[in-house]
Amino acid sequence: VAETVTVFGEVVASRESDVAARVAGVVGSVEVAVGDAVEEGAVLIRIDTELLMIEREQALAERAIAAAGADVAEARLTQARRVFERAAALRDSAAFSEGQLEDREAAFAEATAAVAEAEARRQAAEVQVRRVEYNLRNAEIRAPFDGTVLAIATETGQFISTGAEVATLLDTTTLEIEAS
Repeated sequence: VAETVTVFGEVVASRESDVAARVAGVVGSVEVAVGDAVEEGAVLIRIDTELLMIEREQALAERAIAAAGADVAEARLTQARRVFERAAALRDSAAFSEGQLEDREAAFAEATAAVAEAEARRQAAEVQVRRVEYNLRNAEIRAPFDGTVLAIATETGQFISTGAEVATLLDTTTLEIEAS
């Protein structure tokens, strides 16, 4: 025995997502159109990278400057340590001067602090390089999952800010039926 029951419902996707930009910039190109099927990782939008490339070059130069500064500070510390140790070794001789020893000790302490400062600058420059590289990687806005493009919220030449919605994707790989 079979019985047929009429049920009203709808087929819905389990996931729909507004895809957002991780970096701000001018849209260089829109790579998809409404209705396109895309695979996870497919490029949806490309942000112009000219300014990001300039920022990368600047960050790399700052990193090189910081590294050179750290090397100079390290050399000055080595020299200050030698001078201080020589002055301390003369403590029991007639050529000893308490004032000179204090001056050498202060120069050694200053050189030690300069090394710490140079290392901090090097770390800050490294973080800047990583930030710019992150921005460059995210200048291509990619599909987070397989799906269909429902909407495009930007166009070539438009400036978008970080977090701005650029497209809406519908996951069509898993469909559900909702019925009362």
